[in-house]
Amino acid sequence: MCGLLLESGIKDLGIHTEMLTDGIIDLYRAGRVTRNRKKLNPGKMVCTFALGSRYLYDAIDHNPDIDFQPVDYTNRPHIIMQRGCVLAINNTTQIDL
Repeated sequence: MCGLLLESGIKDLGIHTEMLTDGIIDLYRAGRVTRNRKKLNPGKMVCTFALGSRYLYDAIDHNPDIDFQPVDYTNRPHIIMQRGCVLAINNTTQIDL
């Protein structure tokens, strides 16, 4: 999904997520994640944890643009609904037919 967003030209994204990934860092480094429109945690990418490659860990090390918060903050509906325009993306991790 992050690759498609990168190709689309969409900009001025804000990040509020449980898991920070390499793809989000790609968007951030490409200037697509500006965080300019965020009402809560303005100027920050908010996440609970990061999982990815050395590329990701190097990008988040001492990065003042990233704010790690507990999962009960990042995933709480009453917090998310305060953000205004939200697009939620959730991967399917398991399917049992």
